[in-house]
Amino acid sequence: MEKGSKAMMEETSDSVKTEIYFPETEEDNQNPSKTEKEDDGGDSSKTEVSPCETEEKGLAKKVSWILSKKEDPTMAPLPDIELGKIWRQLAWERKNKLFQAYGMDTLDPNFDWNGLREFILNVSEYFHTYVDRVKVIEIDVHDLWDELMLLAKVTPAHLPEQDKIVDIVLFAREQGLIHRWRHGMLEEAITSEGTILWTDLPFLVQDLKKTWFISQTDLDQVLRHNLAAFTARLCAKDICGNELAFCALWLLRKALETPRRVSRPYYRLRTSLVEMLPACVVWFQFCGYKLLNLALDNLTFSTSIYFTKDDVKFTAPAKLAVKSGVEGRGFSLTRWVFWRERFGELCRCEDGEVAIMAKYGFDAMIRAEKQMEEESDGEDEYPDPMNDTNIGIVSDDFLDQVMRTMQELTMDKDPDDGDDDDDDEAADPGASLDNGID
Repeated sequence: MEKGSKAMMEETSDSVKTEIYFPETEEDNQNPSKTEKEDDGGDSSKTEVSPCETEEKGLAKKVSWILSKKEDPTMAPLPDIELGKIWRQLAWERKNKLFQAYGMDTLDPNFDWNGLREFILNVSEYFHTYVDRVKVIEIDVHDLWDELMLLAKVTPAHLPEQDKIVDIVLFAREQGLIHRWRHGMLEEAITSEGTILWTDLPFLVQDLKKTWFISQTDLDQVLRHNLAAFTARLCAKDICGNELAFCALWLLRKALETPRRVSRPYYRLRTSLVEMLPACVVWFQFCGYKLLNLALDNLTFSTSIYFTKDDVKFTAPAKLAVKSGVEGRGFSLTRWVFWRERFGELCRCEDGEVAIMAKYGFDAMIRAEKQMEEESDGEDEYPDPMNDTNIGIVSDDFLDQVMRTMQELTMDKDPDDGDDDDDDEAADPGASLDNGID
Protein backbone atom coordinates (compact mmCIF):
# COMPACT_ATOMS: atom_id res chain seq x y z
CA MET A 1 0.00 0.00 0.00
CA GLU A 2 1.26 3.45 -0.89
CA LYS A 3 2.43 5.85 1.72
CA GLY A 4 -0.40 7.36 3.73
CA SER A 5 -1.33 8.36 7.26
CA LYS A 6 -3.49 5.82 9.05
CA ALA A 7 -6.57 7.49 10.55
CA MET A 8 -8.66 4.85 12.25
CA MET A 9 -9.92 1.27 12.22
CA GLU A 10 -13.60 1.21 11.30
CA GLU A 11 -15.52 -1.93 12.16
CA THR A 12 -17.86 -2.87 9.31
CA SER A 13 -19.08 -6.19 10.71
CA ASP A 14 -18.60 -8.51 13.67
CA SER A 15 -15.47 -10.06 12.19
CA VAL A 16 -14.17 -7.74 9.44
CA LYS A 17 -12.36 -4.44 9.96
CA THR A 18 -11.45 -1.92 7.28
CA GLU A 19 -8.23 0.07 7.43
CA ILE A 20 -8.76 3.62 6.27
CA TYR A 21 -5.80 5.66 5.04
CA PHE A 22 -5.64 9.35 4.28
CA PRO A 23 -3.25 10.44 1.49
CA GLU A 24 -0.33 12.62 2.41
CA THR A 25 -0.53 16.29 1.42
CA GLU A 26 1.39 17.68 -1.53
CA GLU A 27 3.77 19.42 0.83
CA ASP A 28 4.56 16.15 2.59
CA ASN A 29 5.27 14.42 -0.72
CA GLN A 30 7.65 17.19 -1.78
CA ASN A 31 9.55 17.00 1.52
CA PRO A 32 9.76 13.28 2.32
CA SER A 33 12.59 13.72 4.83
CA LYS A 34 10.90 16.55 6.71
CA THR A 35 9.48 14.33 9.42
CA GLU A 36 12.72 12.44 9.95
CA LYS A 37 14.68 15.66 10.34
CA GLU A 38 12.29 17.00 12.89
CA ASP A 39 12.37 13.71 14.79
CA ASP A 40 16.16 13.92 14.99
CA GLY A 41 16.00 17.31 16.63
CA GLY A 42 15.65 19.85 13.83
CA ASP A 43 16.20 23.52 14.30
CA SER A 44 15.97 24.41 17.99
CA SER A 45 15.12 28.01 17.12
CA LYS A 46 11.76 27.03 15.63
CA THR A 47 8.63 27.72 17.66
CA GLU A 48 7.44 24.64 19.49
CA VAL A 49 3.96 23.40 18.57
CA SER A 50 1.82 21.96 21.35
CA PRO A 51 0.63 18.35 20.97
CA CYS A 52 -2.97 19.56 21.09
CA GLU A 53 -2.38 21.96 18.19
CA THR A 54 -0.62 19.25 16.19
CA GLU A 55 -3.50 16.87 16.74
CA GLU A 56 -6.01 19.55 15.75
CA LYS A 57 -4.12 20.07 12.47
CA GLY A 58 -4.22 16.33 11.91
CA LEU A 59 -7.98 16.29 12.39
CA ALA A 60 -8.36 19.25 10.04
CA LYS A 61 -6.35 17.36 7.43
CA LYS A 62 -8.59 14.30 7.70
CA VAL A 63 -11.78 16.36 7.58
CA SER A 64 -10.45 18.24 4.54
CA TRP A 65 -9.82 14.93 2.82
CA ILE A 66 -13.38 13.79 3.47
CA LEU A 67 -14.96 17.04 2.27
CA SER A 68 -12.87 17.14 -0.91
CA LYS A 69 -13.90 13.53 -1.61
CA LYS A 70 -10.38 12.44 -2.56
CA GLU A 71 -10.18 8.75 -3.29
CA ASP A 72 -7.24 6.63 -2.30
CA PRO A 73 -6.43 4.42 -5.33
CA THR A 74 -5.39 1.64 -2.98
CA MET A 75 -8.86 1.15 -1.52
CA ALA A 76 -12.41 0.92 -2.80
CA PRO A 77 -14.66 4.00 -2.48
CA LEU A 78 -16.36 4.16 0.90
CA PRO A 79 -20.15 3.81 1.05
CA ASP A 80 -22.15 6.68 2.51
CA ILE A 81 -22.63 5.00 5.87
CA GLU A 82 -18.90 4.34 6.39
CA LEU A 83 -17.97 7.86 5.34
CA GLY A 84 -20.57 9.13 7.77
CA LYS A 85 -19.08 7.12 10.64
CA ILE A 86 -15.64 8.62 10.01
CA TRP A 87 -17.01 12.14 9.86
CA ARG A 88 -19.01 11.58 13.05
CA GLN A 89 -16.00 10.35 15.01
CA LEU A 90 -13.80 13.21 13.87
CA ALA A 91 -16.51 15.71 14.77
CA TRP A 92 -16.85 14.24 18.26
CA GLU A 93 -13.07 14.43 18.78
CA ARG A 94 -13.13 18.10 17.81
CA LYS A 95 -16.06 18.90 20.13
CA ASN A 96 -14.53 17.02 23.04
CA LYS A 97 -11.36 19.08 22.70
CA LEU A 98 -13.45 22.26 22.69
CA PHE A 99 -15.29 21.02 25.78
CA GLN A 100 -12.00 20.48 27.62
CA ALA A 101 -10.66 23.84 26.44
CA TYR A 102 -13.68 25.62 27.91
CA GLY A 103 -12.87 24.15 31.32
CA MET A 104 -16.30 22.49 31.63
CA ASP A 105 -17.95 25.63 33.01
CA THR A 106 -16.91 28.62 30.91
CA LEU A 107 -17.54 29.83 27.37
CA ASP A 108 -14.82 31.27 25.17
CA PRO A 109 -15.59 35.03 24.98
CA ASN A 110 -14.18 35.06 21.44
CA PHE A 111 -16.36 32.23 20.21
CA ASP A 112 -17.18 32.54 16.49
CA TRP A 113 -20.98 32.64 16.35
CA ASN A 114 -20.93 33.45 12.63
CA GLY A 115 -19.02 30.23 12.09
CA LEU A 116 -22.11 28.27 13.16
CA ARG A 117 -24.28 30.19 10.70
CA GLU A 118 -21.78 29.55 7.94
CA PHE A 119 -21.83 25.85 8.83
CA ILE A 120 -25.62 25.79 8.35
CA LEU A 121 -25.30 27.52 4.98
CA ASN A 122 -22.55 25.07 3.98
CA VAL A 123 -24.81 22.11 4.76
CA SER A 124 -27.44 23.56 2.44
CA GLU A 125 -24.82 24.17 -0.25
CA TYR A 126 -23.56 20.61 0.17
CA PHE A 127 -27.05 19.31 -0.63
CA HIS A 128 -27.04 21.31 -3.87
CA THR A 129 -23.52 20.22 -4.87
CA TYR A 130 -23.37 16.49 -4.08
CA VAL A 131 -26.34 14.38 -5.08
CA ASP A 132 -25.18 11.11 -3.51
CA ARG A 133 -24.24 12.16 0.02
CA VAL A 134 -27.56 12.57 1.86
CA LYS A 135 -26.32 10.50 4.82
CA VAL A 136 -23.46 12.93 5.38
CA ILE A 137 -25.94 15.82 5.47
CA GLU A 138 -27.85 14.09 8.27
CA ILE A 139 -24.61 13.57 10.16
CA ASP A 140 -23.80 17.26 9.76
CA VAL A 141 -27.19 18.13 11.26
CA HIS A 142 -26.53 15.85 14.25
CA ASP A 143 -23.12 17.47 14.60
CA LEU A 144 -24.69 20.95 14.64
CA TRP A 145 -27.14 20.05 17.42
CA ASP A 146 -24.37 18.37 19.42
CA GLU A 147 -22.23 21.48 19.25
CA LEU A 148 -25.13 23.75 20.24
CA MET A 149 -25.93 21.54 23.22
CA LEU A 150 -22.27 21.57 24.17
CA LEU A 151 -22.28 25.37 24.10
CA ALA A 152 -25.50 25.46 26.12
CA LYS A 153 -24.00 23.27 28.86
CA VAL A 154 -21.02 25.58 29.38
CA THR A 155 -23.02 28.84 29.08
CA PRO A 156 -24.54 30.08 32.39
CA ALA A 157 -28.32 29.82 32.37
CA HIS A 158 -29.11 33.53 32.74
CA LEU A 159 -26.49 34.98 30.38
CA PRO A 160 -27.62 36.50 27.05
CA GLU A 161 -25.28 34.12 25.24
CA GLN A 162 -27.92 31.44 25.85
CA ASP A 163 -30.27 33.46 23.64
CA LYS A 164 -27.57 33.56 20.96
CA ILE A 165 -27.59 29.76 20.88
CA VAL A 166 -31.38 29.80 20.47
CA ASP A 167 -30.96 32.34 17.66
CA ILE A 168 -28.72 29.87 15.83
CA VAL A 169 -31.54 27.30 15.94
CA LEU A 170 -34.00 29.91 14.67
CA PHE A 171 -31.54 30.85 11.92
CA ALA A 172 -31.46 27.21 10.81
CA ARG A 173 -35.25 26.99 10.77
CA GLU A 174 -35.53 30.21 8.75
CA GLN A 175 -33.55 28.59 5.92
CA GLY A 176 -36.78 26.78 5.15
CA LEU A 177 -37.11 23.96 2.67
CA ILE A 178 -34.06 23.39 0.47
CA HIS A 179 -34.26 21.55 -2.85
CA ARG A 180 -32.26 20.75 -5.97
CA TRP A 181 -32.81 19.63 -9.56
CA ARG A 182 -31.99 16.00 -10.21
CA HIS A 183 -32.82 14.00 -13.34
CA GLY A 184 -35.08 16.81 -14.49
CA MET A 185 -37.16 16.73 -11.29
CA LEU A 186 -37.27 18.95 -8.22
CA GLU A 187 -35.96 16.98 -5.23
CA GLU A 188 -36.58 18.21 -1.68
CA ALA A 189 -34.25 17.63 1.26
CA ILE A 190 -36.13 14.88 3.10
CA THR A 191 -34.32 13.03 5.87
CA SER A 192 -34.46 9.30 6.56
CA GLU A 193 -37.11 9.87 9.23
CA GLY A 194 -39.33 11.77 6.81
CA THR A 195 -38.76 15.28 8.19
CA ILE A 196 -37.90 18.32 6.08
CA LEU A 197 -34.57 20.11 6.22
CA TRP A 198 -34.50 22.82 7.65
CA THR A 199 -38.17 23.52 8.22
CA ASP A 200 -38.74 20.69 10.72
CA LEU A 201 -35.33 21.02 12.42
CA PRO A 202 -34.74 17.28 11.97
CA PHE A 203 -33.22 15.24 14.81
CA LEU A 204 -33.23 18.18 17.28
CA VAL A 205 -35.90 16.65 19.52
CA GLN A 206 -34.28 13.22 19.44
CA ASP A 207 -30.79 14.53 20.19
CA LEU A 208 -32.01 16.70 23.08
CA LYS A 209 -34.02 13.80 24.46
CA LYS A 210 -30.97 11.50 24.42
CA THR A 211 -28.89 14.18 26.12
CA TRP A 212 -31.46 14.50 28.90
CA PHE A 213 -31.59 10.74 29.37
CA ILE A 214 -27.86 10.65 30.17
CA SER A 215 -27.87 13.94 32.10
CA GLN A 216 -28.85 12.30 35.39
CA THR A 217 -25.52 10.51 35.65
CA ASP A 218 -23.18 12.27 33.21
CA LEU A 219 -23.82 15.94 34.05
CA ASP A 220 -23.17 17.85 37.25
CA GLN A 221 -25.60 20.35 38.76
CA VAL A 222 -24.31 23.38 36.83
CA LEU A 223 -24.22 21.77 33.39
CA ARG A 224 -27.68 20.29 33.90
CA HIS A 225 -29.01 23.69 34.97
CA ASN A 226 -27.57 25.36 31.86
CA LEU A 227 -28.92 22.67 29.55
CA ALA A 228 -32.38 23.04 31.11
CA ALA A 229 -32.31 26.81 30.50
CA PHE A 230 -31.49 26.24 26.83
CA THR A 231 -34.19 23.60 26.35
CA ALA A 232 -36.77 25.73 28.19
CA ARG A 233 -35.98 28.73 25.98
CA LEU A 234 -36.50 26.61 22.87
CA CYS A 235 -39.79 25.25 24.19
CA ALA A 236 -41.05 28.71 25.20
CA LYS A 237 -40.44 29.97 21.64
CA ASP A 238 -42.52 27.07 20.31
CA ILE A 239 -39.54 25.56 18.51
CA CYS A 240 -40.44 21.99 17.49
CA GLY A 241 -43.97 22.57 18.76
CA ASN A 242 -44.74 20.92 22.09
CA GLU A 243 -42.33 18.02 21.65
CA LEU A 244 -39.55 19.57 23.74
CA ALA A 245 -41.92 19.73 26.72
CA PHE A 246 -41.22 16.01 27.03
CA CYS A 247 -37.79 16.91 28.43
CA ALA A 248 -39.45 19.03 31.14
CA LEU A 249 -41.91 16.27 32.02
CA TRP A 250 -39.10 13.70 32.23
CA LEU A 251 -37.03 15.94 34.52
CA LEU A 252 -39.91 16.92 36.82
CA ARG A 253 -40.95 13.29 37.09
CA LYS A 254 -37.43 12.26 38.07
CA ALA A 255 -36.90 15.11 40.53
CA LEU A 256 -40.27 15.84 42.15
CA GLU A 257 -42.21 12.60 41.74
CA THR A 258 -39.51 10.01 42.42
CA PRO A 259 -38.31 9.22 45.98
CA ARG A 260 -34.68 10.26 46.34
CA ARG A 261 -32.32 11.66 48.95
CA VAL A 262 -32.79 15.40 49.45
CA SER A 263 -29.23 16.47 50.32
CA ARG A 264 -25.93 15.50 48.77
CA PRO A 265 -24.80 12.18 50.30
CA TYR A 266 -21.26 11.59 51.50
CA TYR A 267 -21.21 8.53 49.28
CA ARG A 268 -22.65 8.90 45.80
CA LEU A 269 -25.25 6.27 44.87
CA ARG A 270 -27.49 8.43 42.71
CA THR A 271 -28.23 12.08 41.97
CA SER A 272 -29.76 13.89 44.95
CA LEU A 273 -32.77 16.19 44.79
CA VAL A 274 -30.75 19.32 45.57
CA GLU A 275 -28.67 18.69 42.44
CA MET A 276 -31.75 18.42 40.22
CA LEU A 277 -33.83 21.29 41.64
CA PRO A 278 -32.04 24.14 39.80
CA ALA A 279 -32.85 22.53 36.45
CA CYS A 280 -36.50 22.10 37.50
CA VAL A 281 -36.78 25.70 38.65
CA VAL A 282 -35.33 27.18 35.46
CA TRP A 283 -37.96 25.35 33.43
CA PHE A 284 -40.71 27.23 35.27
CA GLN A 285 -38.79 30.51 35.11
CA PHE A 286 -38.38 30.46 31.32
CA CYS A 287 -41.29 28.28 30.22
CA GLY A 288 -43.76 28.20 33.13
CA TYR A 289 -46.62 29.85 31.25
CA LYS A 290 -46.44 27.36 28.39
CA LEU A 291 -46.20 24.38 30.75
CA LEU A 292 -49.34 25.61 32.51
CA ASN A 293 -51.14 25.85 29.17
CA LEU A 294 -50.06 22.31 28.34
CA ALA A 295 -51.42 21.17 31.71
CA LEU A 296 -54.76 22.85 30.98
CA ASP A 297 -54.81 21.14 27.57
CA ASN A 298 -53.95 17.74 29.11
CA LEU A 299 -51.12 17.25 26.61
CA THR A 300 -49.99 13.64 26.19
CA PHE A 301 -47.23 12.07 24.12
CA SER A 302 -47.69 9.11 21.82
CA THR A 303 -45.36 6.87 19.83
CA SER A 304 -43.94 8.74 16.84
CA ILE A 305 -40.68 9.49 15.06
CA TYR A 306 -39.74 11.47 18.17
CA PHE A 307 -40.74 9.06 20.94
CA THR A 308 -40.57 5.30 21.39
CA LYS A 309 -42.93 3.18 23.47
CA ASP A 310 -40.43 3.26 26.33
CA ASP A 311 -40.30 7.07 26.13
CA VAL A 312 -44.08 7.26 26.42
CA LYS A 313 -43.98 5.09 29.55
CA PHE A 314 -41.83 7.73 31.25
CA THR A 315 -44.67 10.25 30.95
CA ALA A 316 -46.77 8.37 33.53
CA PRO A 317 -46.73 9.79 37.09
CA ALA A 318 -44.11 8.33 39.43
CA LYS A 319 -44.48 6.96 42.95
CA LEU A 320 -45.01 10.17 44.94
CA ALA A 321 -47.43 11.63 42.41
CA VAL A 322 -49.48 8.43 42.33
CA LYS A 323 -49.75 8.50 46.13
CA SER A 324 -51.16 12.03 45.85
CA GLY A 325 -53.84 10.93 43.40
CA VAL A 326 -52.27 12.01 40.10
CA GLU A 327 -53.55 9.86 37.26
CA GLY A 328 -52.97 9.66 33.54
CA ARG A 329 -49.92 10.26 31.41
CA GLY A 330 -48.56 13.57 30.21
CA PHE A 331 -49.43 17.02 31.52
CA SER A 332 -52.53 17.70 33.59
CA LEU A 333 -53.77 20.34 35.99
CA THR A 334 -53.71 17.78 38.81
CA ARG A 335 -50.07 17.10 38.10
CA TRP A 336 -49.29 20.84 37.97
CA VAL A 337 -50.87 21.30 41.40
CA PHE A 338 -48.84 18.37 42.74
CA TRP A 339 -45.59 19.98 41.53
CA ARG A 340 -46.56 23.27 43.17
CA GLU A 341 -47.44 21.56 46.44
CA ARG A 342 -44.19 19.60 46.25
CA PHE A 343 -42.22 22.84 45.96
CA GLY A 344 -44.19 24.21 48.91
CA GLU A 345 -43.38 21.10 50.94
CA LEU A 346 -39.68 21.42 50.11
CA CYS A 347 -39.74 25.08 51.23
CA ARG A 348 -39.97 23.70 54.78
CA CYS A 349 -37.00 21.37 54.29
CA GLU A 350 -34.16 21.68 56.84
CA ASP A 351 -31.60 21.86 54.02
CA GLY A 352 -31.38 25.59 53.35
CA GLU A 353 -30.21 25.18 49.75
CA VAL A 354 -33.19 22.96 48.98
CA ALA A 355 -35.59 25.37 50.70
CA ILE A 356 -34.34 28.38 48.73
CA MET A 357 -34.45 26.62 45.37
CA ALA A 358 -37.93 25.27 46.14
CA LYS A 359 -39.07 28.81 46.97
CA TYR A 360 -37.85 30.01 43.58
CA GLY A 361 -39.71 27.18 41.88
CA PHE A 362 -42.90 27.86 43.82
CA ASP A 363 -42.78 31.56 42.98
CA ALA A 364 -42.20 30.84 39.29
CA MET A 365 -45.28 28.61 39.18
CA ILE A 366 -47.33 31.27 40.97
CA ARG A 367 -46.21 33.90 38.45
CA ALA A 368 -47.37 31.67 35.60
CA GLU A 369 -50.74 31.22 37.29
CA LYS A 370 -51.10 34.96 37.89
CA GLN A 371 -50.28 35.66 34.26
CA MET A 372 -52.99 33.22 33.26
CA GLU A 373 -55.38 34.88 35.74
CA GLU A 374 -54.73 38.35 34.30
CA GLU A 375 -55.54 37.14 30.81
CA SER A 376 -58.75 35.46 31.97
CA ASP A 377 -59.71 38.29 34.42
CA GLY A 378 -60.07 35.75 37.21
CA GLU A 379 -59.64 36.26 40.94
CA ASP A 380 -58.15 32.96 42.03
CA GLU A 381 -56.33 32.79 45.34
CA TYR A 382 -52.86 31.33 45.63
CA PRO A 383 -51.53 29.35 48.60
CA ASP A 384 -48.54 30.13 50.75
CA PRO A 385 -46.28 27.06 51.01
CA MET A 386 -45.71 27.80 54.69
CA ASN A 387 -49.39 28.12 55.55
CA ASP A 388 -52.10 26.92 53.18
CA THR A 389 -54.69 29.16 54.88
CA ASN A 390 -52.83 32.34 53.90
CA ILE A 391 -52.75 34.00 50.50
CA GLY A 392 -49.49 35.06 48.90
CA ILE A 393 -45.95 33.97 48.17
CA VAL A 394 -43.18 33.03 50.57
CA SER A 395 -41.76 36.24 52.03
CA ASP A 396 -38.14 37.32 52.14
CA ASP A 397 -38.30 37.10 55.95
CA PHE A 398 -38.77 33.37 55.56
CA LEU A 399 -35.62 33.20 53.42
CA ASP A 400 -33.66 35.04 56.11
CA GLN A 401 -34.97 32.60 58.70
CA VAL A 402 -33.92 29.66 56.50
CA MET A 403 -30.41 31.06 56.10
CA ARG A 404 -30.03 31.60 59.85
CA THR A 405 -31.24 28.08 60.56
CA MET A 406 -28.85 26.68 57.97
CA GLN A 407 -25.91 28.51 59.55
CA GLU A 408 -26.82 27.20 63.00
CA LEU A 409 -27.09 23.65 61.69
CA THR A 410 -23.73 23.99 59.94
CA MET A 411 -22.06 25.07 63.19
CA ASP A 412 -23.67 22.47 65.46
CA LYS A 413 -24.16 19.49 63.15
CA ASP A 414 -22.04 16.34 63.48
CA PRO A 415 -20.78 15.26 60.04
CA ASP A 416 -21.82 11.66 60.66
CA ASP A 417 -25.45 12.67 61.21
CA GLY A 418 -25.95 13.45 57.53
CA ASP A 419 -25.91 9.79 56.51
CA ASP A 420 -28.96 8.81 58.56
CA ASP A 421 -31.78 7.85 56.18
CA ASP A 422 -34.39 8.33 58.93
CA ASP A 423 -33.39 11.97 59.40
CA ASP A 424 -33.75 12.61 55.66
CA GLU A 425 -37.21 11.08 55.63
CA ALA A 426 -38.27 13.17 58.62
CA ALA A 427 -37.24 16.34 56.82
CA ASP A 428 -39.12 15.27 53.71
CA PRO A 429 -41.71 12.46 53.67
CA GLY A 430 -40.87 11.74 50.04
CA ALA A 431 -37.10 11.72 50.40
CA SER A 432 -36.45 8.05 51.13
CA LEU A 433 -33.45 6.59 49.35
CA ASP A 434 -34.42 4.56 46.29
CA ASN A 435 -31.56 3.00 44.37
CA GLY A 436 -33.84 1.66 41.64
CA ILE A 437 -34.59 3.42 38.40
CA ASP A 438 -38.15 4.24 37.47
